[in-house]
Amino acid sequence: MRQPESGTRVGNTVLQPALCEGTVEVGHHLLHGAWRQGHAVEAARAVLHDGFHTLRLAHMSAVVHATNAASRCVTARLDTTATGALTLNGMPHRRHGCVQPAASGM
Repeated sequence: MRQPESGTRVGNTVLQPALCEGTVEVGHHLLHGAWRQGHAVEAARAVLHDGFHTLRLAHMSAVVHATNAASRCVTARLDTTATGALTLNGMPHRRHGCVQPAASGM
């Protein structure tokens, strides 16, 4: 991810095999100074679009630390569905899923 105005790198977005359920996981990491500027939602939408339309995936998921309110907001803005809870490295996480929309711009 890059800051549109300056081109400065502010984070990354990934599409990778998920640790569970045999699905593909969308993830992101942002520098603190880039939080709350819409970068994560914009980048995730682009990755979801590529996953659904280029790779022809039917389902993708995201795993979010249970106390990470900002990442939970990202999953909400992407219209994902909470599909369960899990523990990673002794910490609680929530799993969210997203299926290919029938007639959406995603």
